[in-house]
Amino acid sequence: MNLLILFACASAVSVIGMLISEVFFRSRLGWFSFSIKATLATTIALPLALSLTNQLSPNGLLQLAILPTPNRANATNIEALNNVSELGPVRILASEFDEQQSSDISPPVVVNPSVAKNGTASLATPQTESNDQATVTPQDYSYDSIPWSQIVSSCWLAGIIFLMARIFAGCWATGKLVKTASGSEPPSWSPIIDEVSEAMQIRSRLTVRTSKKISSPFVVGAIRPRILVPTRMAWSLDKNEIRCVLFHEGAHVKQNDCLWSYVTRIAQALWWPIPMVHWLARRFYQSCEKISDLNVIHRVNPVEYAETLLALATTDLARQPKIYGLTMYPRGSSLESRTQWLFDNATTKVNAPGIEVRRACASALILVFGMCMVVRFVEPQPAALTAAGSTAIAMNTALQEKDSEDRAEVAVDEEAAAAFIGGLILAPDKTPIRGATVYLLKSDGSSSLPKYPAQTNSDEQGRYRFENVSPGNYGVWAESGKFTSLKSKWKSLRLSVSDESKGSDNVDLNLHVGCSYRVKVQSALSGLPVEDARITFGWTDIEREYRTDADGIVLIEGLSPSDWYFMVKANGLATQFRKTSPQKLGHVEELQFDLGPEASLQVSLRDDNGDPVVGAKFWIDPADSGMSPNYESPTTDSNGEFVVKGIPVGQKVRLTTMIDGYDTGSYRATATEAGRLKKVALKCRKTPYGGDVLFKVVDEHGIPIENASIKNRGSGSNLVRQVATDENGEALMQNLYRSIDECSVDVTASGMIGKKFYIVPGTKQKPKNQTIKLVAGGTLTGMIRYPDGKPVPNVTVYYNGGHLGSRFSGPVGATGPIGGRTHSDAEGIFEIAGLPESSTLTVYTPKGYQPINRLPVSVVRGEKNEVQIDLKMEAVIRIRAVDDTTGNAIPNFNVKIDFCRDKKEDDPRSTGGISSTLRREGVTVHGTTKEYVLDHQISGAPYAVIVSAEGYETRKLSRVVAVTRDVSKLLDVKMKPTK
Repeated sequence: MNLLILFACASAVSVIGMLISEVFFRSRLGWFSFSIKATLATTIALPLALSLTNQLSPNGLLQLAILPTPNRANATNIEALNNVSELGPVRILASEFDEQQSSDISPPVVVNPSVAKNGTASLATPQTESNDQATVTPQDYSYDSIPWSQIVSSCWLAGIIFLMARIFAGCWATGKLVKTASGSEPPSWSPIIDEVSEAMQIRSRLTVRTSKKISSPFVVGAIRPRILVPTRMAWSLDKNEIRCVLFHEGAHVKQNDCLWSYVTRIAQALWWPIPMVHWLARRFYQSCEKISDLNVIHRVNPVEYAETLLALATTDLARQPKIYGLTMYPRGSSLESRTQWLFDNATTKVNAPGIEVRRACASALILVFGMCMVVRFVEPQPAALTAAGSTAIAMNTALQEKDSEDRAEVAVDEEAAAAFIGGLILAPDKTPIRGATVYLLKSDGSSSLPKYPAQTNSDEQGRYRFENVSPGNYGVWAESGKFTSLKSKWKSLRLSVSDESKGSDNVDLNLHVGCSYRVKVQSALSGLPVEDARITFGWTDIEREYRTDADGIVLIEGLSPSDWYFMVKANGLATQFRKTSPQKLGHVEELQFDLGPEASLQVSLRDDNGDPVVGAKFWIDPADSGMSPNYESPTTDSNGEFVVKGIPVGQKVRLTTMIDGYDTGSYRATATEAGRLKKVALKCRKTPYGGDVLFKVVDEHGIPIENASIKNRGSGSNLVRQVATDENGEALMQNLYRSIDECSVDVTASGMIGKKFYIVPGTKQKPKNQTIKLVAGGTLTGMIRYPDGKPVPNVTVYYNGGHLGSRFSGPVGATGPIGGRTHSDAEGIFEIAGLPESSTLTVYTPKGYQPINRLPVSVVRGEKNEVQIDLKMEAVIRIRAVDDTTGNAIPNFNVKIDFCRDKKEDDPRSTGGISSTLRREGVTVHGTTKEYVLDHQISGAPYAVIVSAEGYETRKLSRVVAVTRDVSKLLDVKMKPTK
């Protein structure tokens, strides 16, 4: 059959499939995807169907523009090789296929069956140094005799070979990646995997593995799908984010998207000159992602899923290996348009065709091919494969097996090189503890709480082990009953894993008796105990939850000696918060919570047009508290409403919401009646389109800067837009955020001084052209040492106000340098590039040492700049409240710390700093502590101290100076009893 007719048939099938999917099924995603799959499968089957019905010769499928050469005989072997061409390129021994075959064996080469223009079968064999090898000379042919059809078919087949080679290379790389992935799923994911597998009714349980070579989750495997997750991400995601990832990737598994992705790639390779096929492929991948996204938002809140996409989008997707799988972040996709589509289609159903329809289509396809095969095989078949052909296939199989063995050896070696952390869990008497829970937390610089570390348990011998630990800084600790290895809430054993680390089995953890609390919960009205009251902690390290028994009592053991923010909730009663001070190890502190009646709020949120705002997340906390846990963190439903319970009667609460596309809202409300819902109607304004800017970033000489980072921040920490410049130094940023009616961007580049710029964007139709010039900065190398001269590793060093986040201290509308952060290495050394001449350093020093705030440094561009920072012992203020009449210590008292108004000339310029909570609410001391310590201060720093206690007059000390701990004395504040 003519090649043109073959292309016309494939094009017609593609166009028909395109019209059916777009006209009939555009709004029905399930049917849309099914129609595209059927079209792509038909295009692949088309040449085979035509061949089986004698409309296309099998040789025609492999036609190459090989020029006719004489004495290339033995067409029988070639015809046989054509019939097994589906095995791929065949490796044979180079020899003459004529009447006299050479007995000399040459190295194996790849040959391709072909048909010369005169119809004689031949082998295209590369020239070698052997004199027996046939050659092609210019006298054997004429360029004018080459038919155009043969040139076209040659180009077509060359494209197929190239694209199929890419497919095979991608499959090999994917298999290699799967082999080097972890052998087991993350322990913390197991219960969520069971939950998602059951919810989605997947035949076999989802298989999840971790890999340190990827940067985004994705699914691989056409036959046995696996979900691969970046190792560092597996330990850092919270439960909601894990569910979002599993529901998304699980949808790909359930729909066999990986298998169909291979079908799509083969169709693209086979019909690469036809644009409609590539259009269908692109639409197929888009429909897969949309169906998977809908699968997620039908099970979780769309806002939570959008937040998960935004959080995971900060990973370095450029490092994602080019392998064959379905990722959460397809190349070229827009996160903004994707999230907008999610909110616009939150209630859209997939409407996939039923199993009966799919079975009917498959049966019809099998029936058609069966009839074609009957017609085809009633004819005489080509000659059987001769000895030479059999030898060729045997050689090819042997070489492929050897290649597979070599690849397997490489995979095993790489997996063996993965780092691990293990050791013994020891009791205070040094005996091993079995069943202890061991936590491994990677330091990611995030301040979000609680953390979700990796977990494992010690075995019968008290040993534990974490496998496949990626490079980075870690904290490891263990807990068992009343024992813990933590010295304070965040004082775990610090470890550093480098790229070259193989791991260690000698990381032993010594446990000690922790602090305990016996908590009793009862009703304030009846005085009866409250059963099943829920006790959690605010600002906690990890999720901790306890329930009271029938007597309203629960014993909480094994906590570190730190301050704990208790949160007690019970059905029908008001939530109560209480912050405790650090207790002595081994002490059991008695706490009692009397819960009063609850009040409830029914909140509705509407936009400017009165339409409900769906998916808006709220944070609800006491309005009179500077910093306290939330009563709840609800999200508005499809009616833009939610109900919050557990609020104390008469308590004024603050309701804060941040949602993309709307202004940040902060509201006040008071729940006044017990047992009744109070309705609160709130309004929020849609944020107008922020405008577009086409940035061009150049250096001081006007040369474009590639890969410069441009960040635009809104009024909330989750509202961030970021783009990077291309090779021309250009980047388009759309719909910019505003913060306090100002639009600003932070522009940074390697080795350049980062700056903040305030700009006025253009419109969507006409973006503003904004050229930004960055100047090269100097490089500073520093070393941090303890007082004894030893290096201080893994310390965070901020420069130029980087500890303040993205804020710039200059006036509104001005521009100025922006800061950042780095870390000291194992030798206590750090390096910062791109610093202005006058810079400052702020070091987050370890516990027990004075803070370093805004240390001035001078950096000269082009010169070697060095600084040495020597730590000093911290200064403290120690306070105890005593009865003025008896001289006895008062067990329960409150301390507030404020700024000193009575300053001296020799006072230090900066202090250790105090929080707004410490100024307004203070710290309540009770139990075994009997004293308050303000630590981590600079020696000589003055503060004002306010001490209060129930039954005593409040005392204010206008000036108290911090001194180093070795010379500090306990300051007794005498309190007069009230009459």
